[in-house]
Amino acid sequence: MPTHDWQFWVVTAIALIAVLWIARSLARVMLPRRKRRGASKRTTLTVGGKPVERSRGGGRPGA
Repeated sequence: MPTHDWQFWVVTAIALIAVLWIARSLARVMLPRRKRRGASKRTTLTVGGKPVERSRGGGRPGA
C-alpha cells in the first residue's frame, strides 16, 4: 500500500467522507424519529394588529 503517497491519503479521505455520508443517510431512514411535543397551533393573520379575513382564492393576486 502506498501510504507515503499524498494521493493515497486524498482518496482515502474522500472515501471516508462518502462512507460517513451514506451511513448518515441510512441512519435517518432506518432509525425512528423522535416525536414532537404538543401540536402546532394555527395563528390569526393580522395587519397592523387587526385580524384579516382569509380569501378563498377567488380573487386575483394583489387585489
